[in-house]
Amino acid sequence: MTARQIANGVSYFLQTTPEKVTELQQLLTDYLSQLKQQKISDRIFNTLPDNPALWHKWIVAIVGFPLYLYSELHNYIPYRLPGLLAVRLTHEAVYRAPINLLLGIFTFGLLYPLYTYIFTALVSNSQPHVLLYLISLPISGYFAFHYYRFVHSLRQKQRVWRLRKYDAVQWEALHQQRRRIVDLLETARSIQANMNQSQKI
Repeated sequence: MTARQIANGVSYFLQTTPEKVTELQQLLTDYLSQLKQQKISDRIFNTLPDNPALWHKWIVAIVGFPLYLYSELHNYIPYRLPGLLAVRLTHEAVYRAPINLLLGIFTFGLLYPLYTYIFTALVSNSQPHVLLYLISLPISGYFAFHYYRFVHSLRQKQRVWRLRKYDAVQWEALHQQRRRIVDLLETARSIQANMNQSQKI
């Protein structure tokens, strides 16, 4: 269920049966509100995770956690600081992304050499060690970005599994709401596709 599907459905109902827009809006509001309370996204709720698969992924998350901590130690300040400064520098959201980018170039360009200097002073000044350390900084940052998304998704899947196991009534109610929304959108899509096909003929 994507934003484009919803927009297309609303557009069709506005032209044909406006009362369906109210129904769809109410269904979406209730459904998304309940998902928000459960801290689950629609994309994750639509999956059916099983407990053994989740535990295997949690093992992967635990194994990768030390590297994530290593990355956070080195990348948290240069990554977060530009965003905080961009918010203070402008209230216009459209300008924050380029400001964030420019400040990020500065913070990473300043702090990575500083970290490397501290490493050579406190740990090792061997050229291969220093080179490996310097290479590890951006690689660990890339890993941390994907690790965070992986764990965030995993936690949501764990909530879905717990909801299905311990609150089957709520889980089924949410599924019925989602099926009703999808049915409405599919009806709109199907009729619109048939109308377009007829016009071509």
